[in-house]
Amino acid sequence: MTPERQTLIERIRAMQAKAENEASTEAEAMQAAAMAARLMSKHEVTDEELSIIEAGGYGIQMQRVNHGTKRMHFSLKYAAHGIEVLTETRGYVGTNWSDEQRLVFTGLDSDVEMAIYLSLVIKGAADRAWKAHATGRIFSNRTRSRKSFLIGFGWRIKERLIELAQERKEARSTSGTALVVRKDALIEAHLAEQEVDIKSSRSRKTTIDGNYDHGASAANDLNLSRPLGDDRTSEPMRLEAST
Repeated sequence: MTPERQTLIERIRAMQAKAENEASTEAEAMQAAAMAARLMSKHEVTDEELSIIEAGGYGIQMQRVNHGTKRMHFSLKYAAHGIEVLTETRGYVGTNWSDEQRLVFTGLDSDVEMAIYLSLVIKGAADRAWKAHATGRIFSNRTRSRKSFLIGFGWRIKERLIELAQERKEARSTSGTALVVRKDALIEAHLAEQEVDIKSSRSRKTTIDGNYDHGASAANDLNLSRPLGDDRTSEPMRLEAST
């Protein structure tokens, strides 16, 4: 962040503090609030940026996805990277004392909440899509066919989420890009503080069948929409099955 923007942020926070101060008259409070709002609009300062700068590392959390199975759901395993890219979080797979796999996201509170929400919606949509696909069909190896379908579903969802993230990146202002860099620094600092060392795991050869393509096709039927701007007060992402 440049010294000029830091000064701007401090001025906005001072105006907001004056507006919230009980010692200010009603006229003074309204004037201060209006001034802060004008500055934020003119210089494209978001509430999220103010909270990050004001709080430092505060507000960073780690939360796991309770997907209800001992091993990570195949759709989440392959969609996870897309989720973390779109929500600007860091995800990794942790294993507890009973060898249960859990997908864990680290980031700002609101970003992690979105990542958890997306994970649960994607898992539910994948399971429903498989159930609809499998109804009335006979498989030579049902376990492999289900796995193939869910992998295809998760992989295609990952691609679509990354596409959404790219669209949002292209629509961002310079200040929005700087905010992402600041987020990344806070996340890395929190992971280091928690002594979490995220390492890339080796990919294992997976045998899949033609149901992979059916899963990918089903993922295309999931309606993903999100505003491209950085205003977190706007309508949140919606995920719903197309009819």
